[in-house]
Amino acid sequence: MINSGEEQSSVNIHRLVQQVMRIEIEKQGKDKVVKKTFELLAESFPDDSDKLEDCAKKRQLLPHLETFLSHVDDWLEKNPSEKQTIEKYYLVYLLIWMNDGYYYLGNPRRQKELLEQALFIFEKYYGPDHFTAAIALTNLGTAYGNLGNHKKQRRLLEQALPILEKHYGSDHFQVAITLINLSNAYRNLGNPQKQKELLERALTIQEKHYGPDHFEVARILVSLSTAYGNLDNHKEKKKLLEQALVIQEEHYGHDHFEIAITLVTLGNVYRASGDHWKAKELLEQALTIREKHYGPDHFKVAEILINLGIFYGASGDPQKQKELLKQALPVFKTHYGPDHFEVAVALTNLSNAYGDLGNPRRQRELLEQALPIFKKHYGPDHFQVAIILINLSNAYGNLGDPQKQKELLERALAIQEKHYGPDHFEVARILVSLGTAYRALGNSQKAKGLLEQALPSLEKHYGSDHFEVAIALTNLSNIYGGLGDLQKAKELLERALATQEKYYGPDHFTVAIILQNLGGTYGDLGNHQKAKESSERALPIFEKHYGHDHFEVAKLLANLGNIYGALGNNEKKKELLEQAFPIFKEHYGPDHPEIAKLLAELEDV
Repeated sequence: MINSGEEQSSVNIHRLVQQVMRIEIEKQGKDKVVKKTFELLAESFPDDSDKLEDCAKKRQLLPHLETFLSHVDDWLEKNPSEKQTIEKYYLVYLLIWMNDGYYYLGNPRRQKELLEQALFIFEKYYGPDHFTAAIALTNLGTAYGNLGNHKKQRRLLEQALPILEKHYGSDHFQVAITLINLSNAYRNLGNPQKQKELLERALTIQEKHYGPDHFEVARILVSLSTAYGNLDNHKEKKKLLEQALVIQEEHYGHDHFEIAITLVTLGNVYRASGDHWKAKELLEQALTIREKHYGPDHFKVAEILINLGIFYGASGDPQKQKELLKQALPVFKTHYGPDHFEVAVALTNLSNAYGDLGNPRRQRELLEQALPIFKKHYGPDHFQVAIILINLSNAYGNLGDPQKQKELLERALAIQEKHYGPDHFEVARILVSLGTAYRALGNSQKAKGLLEQALPSLEKHYGSDHFEVAIALTNLSNIYGGLGDLQKAKELLERALATQEKYYGPDHFTVAIILQNLGGTYGDLGNHQKAKESSERALPIFEKHYGHDHFEVAKLLANLGNIYGALGNNEKKKELLEQAFPIFKEHYGPDHPEIAKLLAELEDV
């Protein structure tokens, strides 16, 4: 049932549209006609409301307001004597209302244009230090933030803040709004501590103004949760998000775009804690809401596609990860521009998918595209730059260039030690990768020392049965195997296998890599039956992950063939080697020593 208030609003909207059409048809710019239109606009436009029905009204009205705005501009040119009155008392508020509509519909580019015009009018008639100019600066800062220009966002908000504090007092809710927006700028500029300080100040103001269970308080809790997450306090992050979600669902219902923000952030918390399926459920719920509100090609939808892609990568489906990220990337490039930091983040995640799909060349290309953008955004010695260097080092390692891998890791290590301190788990993770590079360069003792240095830090931070510890154990086992201590290598791999099966499940690609290594170790220890069991478990996982014609699958087929040979089953050995041969030939070319070696093995059979 439509209540009387809603019916009146609908009538006003209809009359407002008729009035704009009248101006269009009759080309009237008379003072009383314009004033009447503004009166209807003030009655009809649901300014500063984020209710879904009001967002629908804004979507309906904005094209008509664009038409009206063009006629106001034309009329002002023809009637300069009326300019001050119309600009000061009417036009500027039309611009602000339209900005509000575009904010809730996710069009920061149009917001920016409208707000720059409004700011000019406020400063012209009231001066640059007037509170109305400061409010326009705050909104303009938000628009720049949504366009990805966080330095400009910070400058505008820091310009507005003292004006608002002087006008309202330091504990006013309008000041809190600016503090919240400023905290977002600091978050995106990589300063979560400053973000947290600003949000805690804003939270105190808003709780006093609205009460602790208000939806405006819930918004701050969501933002504050991201600060705690970036400061590695994921327990507090989850607690704040769950507290916020209860308030928001009570206020908005379950399918509002504000709910989607909380669902995305909470989904990332569950992903980081290892509950990937809960993360997927929350992200898909958020995706449905945003697609309905913004449309499928909006950057807010692309944000969720990227988060979902990360989920699929962590869940062992890099093909799906690649598809989602490739879908999101052009949307980000259109919205932000090709050299923007958010595009670089998407490139980095896409590179991870290519790396996991066994395409380190494409991984390297994407990371080298992202690296200069990260350096420009953060500076060359920032810990986020170090993360790109680490990923790039992995690509070089997989391309057979351990020297370049080592150089990149040593650059990253210096940054991370300065940022975190020498005993931090992030430093330990680099030591693990650096150990792999030294092993590939033939310095197994150095590699062993680095991994044994890293292991206690990882166990202290994660616990002894965490997947990050299992990665270190796997690499350390390879070193012990290379040094001839096969029994120690086997023990480490069996320990790593139990951890990774628990974390990922028995059919995950990461588990298959350990099974492959374990198969080789069992074979070297003379236990060919165990070697066969491990390798046969790994093979279908490799085929699903890489595809049947991939070189990594062929290597496993060849190893499995040799295991069957050691067990006396030469017919099966021949079958597997013949299956591997064309893939090897495609990978190496017909004249490579590995092809000659494989042909010799086939002749022996």
